[in-house]
Amino acid sequence: MLLDGHDLVQVLFRWLHILAGVTWLGLLYFLTFIQVRLTPALRGHLVAELMPPTLAWFRWGAMLSFLSGYVLLVWKYVVLGSGLTGEAGLLGSSAGLWIGFGAVVGTIMWANAWFVIWPAYQGVLGRTGQGGPGPEEVPHAGTALLVSRLNTCLSLPLVFAMLAGAGHAPSLAFGPVWLGLVLVLGCGLAGALIVWLGRPTARD
Repeated sequence: MLLDGHDLVQVLFRWLHILAGVTWLGLLYFLTFIQVRLTPALRGHLVAELMPPTLAWFRWGAMLSFLSGYVLLVWKYVVLGSGLTGEAGLLGSSAGLWIGFGAVVGTIMWANAWFVIWPAYQGVLGRTGQGGPGPEEVPHAGTALLVSRLNTCLSLPLVFAMLAGAGHAPSLAFGPVWLGLVLVLGCGLAGALIVWLGRPTARD
């Protein structure tokens, strides 16, 4: 049985999307829940030794997840002819609307990662790498943590929307009620985890 070219493209890019997404979100959770609980002394060592490769994997995981996701979106709804409207279109079907919502959330998270979190951490790395103040004393370090927490809250609605759009919740028709519940429950659960697990440690 010969492989269909369209299916092969989707399989390859779907695996890339999954791998990049797991890498990105895993490191996001590390930044949100683990590093903030280290003591200041350990955090300074972490910034100097581990944060450069961590942030490289983080931002490129975000970029590959973003790009591969949009390749899949275009391939399914443009190349294969479903388009924006119609029963199977991006804006004409419940599955398409869930995917579209997930794409919007993912784009916001990608922009936060590249244009807020990464530049803020560049300042942290530069100041601490030159023997300057610790990361908690560097301007914009708090911004990076705040936006990391925002992305963490958005990550659960993002994953839910992608799964719903892939047919794992066929009875959940896209609409204001389900959308509101997904946002409130997902962001609420992530926020509770941040309060419970993301508390900074006391200073040495």
